[in-house]
Amino acid sequence: MKTINTIVALAALAAAACAFGPSAQAQEDVTPKFQLAPDVLMKGQWFEVQIEEGTCPGGSASITSAGFAAPVGAGSIHGTTGTTPGTYTATLTCNGTSKTGTTEYQVIDRNVRPQFKIEPSTLEPGQKFEARIEKGDCPDGGTIDSPGFRTEVPVSSPYGVAGDKPGKYTAILTCVGGTRGAAEFEIVPLTPPVTPVVVGAAKAPVVTAPVAKAPVVKPKGAPQTGGGGTA
Repeated sequence: MKTINTIVALAALAAAACAFGPSAQAQEDVTPKFQLAPDVLMKGQWFEVQIEEGTCPGGSASITSAGFAAPVGAGSIHGTTGTTPGTYTATLTCNGTSKTGTTEYQVIDRNVRPQFKIEPSTLEPGQKFEARIEKGDCPDGGTIDSPGFRTEVPVSSPYGVAGDKPGKYTAILTCVGGTRGAAEFEIVPLTPPVTPVVVGAAKAPVVTAPVAKAPVVKPKGAPQTGGGGTA
């Protein structure tokens, strides 16, 4: 007959088997959970990866996506978007679990640093130009200015006039909201007009007006014989 102590010992062994047996040791892998902040991004924009606590036990191994400029390396939580707009999926791989996590985000058709150029980029003093801003950039307006402009150029009417001093200049685009972009252009000296020279051209002949001759006057009546006497 089993004593009370023996029964207690057996119960303890059974409890240990339940706690440390094969079924308890084979714990299920954790599924990583995360998101990008922000999840609506511009082209070339910096973002942060926010991983839910306890879902990436050994730290991140990699975070990849076709919409990234480059994969986010192991242990890092910062990255940059690429230049192609669209809706993308990012995938998180963690150490300590065989499962991966995914999240969706969007890249809109707008540059985080507005892009533009001066057309034409080579100007003469006082020449008119156009500031061509890339589609989607500066949607709320702004201004473009440079020491090489006669006056500041508004985004709403992006036409201006070059200054008078030749040289290389930088134009700065400042958008409402604080984003800024830059473009270079040059003002060259005015080219003086060239008078065409005709080589070997025949000279016009010099025409001399004829000189009129004095008219010859003949005397009228019989010629005088002279010496006549009286009867």
